[in-house]
Amino acid sequence: MSLIKKLSTLLGISKAHSRARNTYKLLSKLSDYELRDIGICRGDIYRIANEGVRKEEAMADYEPSEHYFRGKSKPVATWGGKSHA
Repeated sequence: MSLIKKLSTLLGISKAHSRARNTYKLLSKLSDYELRDIGICRGDIYRIANEGVRKEEAMADYEPSEHYFRGKSKPVATWGGKSHA
């Protein structure tokens, strides 16, 4: 992986961490009534806030050669159902 790609990956994950921290702070400030109104319990806040971080980290670790459709004449690497052939 090139240095530029590594830096952009780190910046993307860093931005995701920043968004997660902000989301966590905002959701934590809501009352139990407001959280219940939007369908979230207080125990879910951390998981919901860090969902983007997990996705960014998974994409950074993704190797296209590990994921192929079976039964096709030409294997196609995918990420989230999108072709990378």
